[in-house]
Amino acid sequence: MTSSALLDSGVIIGCFVKDDQYKKQSKAILESIAKGDIRRVYLTDAVFIETINFMARKTNHEEAIKTADLLLTTDKIRIVYLDRSSVAEVRRIFERYPGLSWTDCSLVYLAMKLGVKRIYSFDRLFDRVKGIERLESVD
Repeated sequence: MTSSALLDSGVIIGCFVKDDQYKKQSKAILESIAKGDIRRVYLTDAVFIETINFMARKTNHEEAIKTADLLLTTDKIRIVYLDRSSVAEVRRIFERYPGLSWTDCSLVYLAMKLGVKRIYSFDRLFDRVKGIERLESVD
């Protein structure tokens, strides 16, 4: 059992987008979260927004609403909202890691703030960040 982890938008999207290349892996990760194999899962409000916007563009409005409702109501995933001081920290991380998106940097910030070492993501750019282990499966 993993005690805590971060969740990138690609994992959520992969589970709910019909022909996503990471569908099988994404589904297994989210099922593992639902079963409680990963005790605490975090994402930032930036990840939430990115996910819902992507779902609205690539699937349909109803699927985006379902995904938003799921993320907002589950007790398995905690959304951490960035305030003014945390945005300043995200900006510093954004400057330090060219190539990482602002949303990705919000997850790096959250990892540092909470002391979380694992992130479920298919984005290899996280591999450059010292202290974070990127996972693509629940194995």
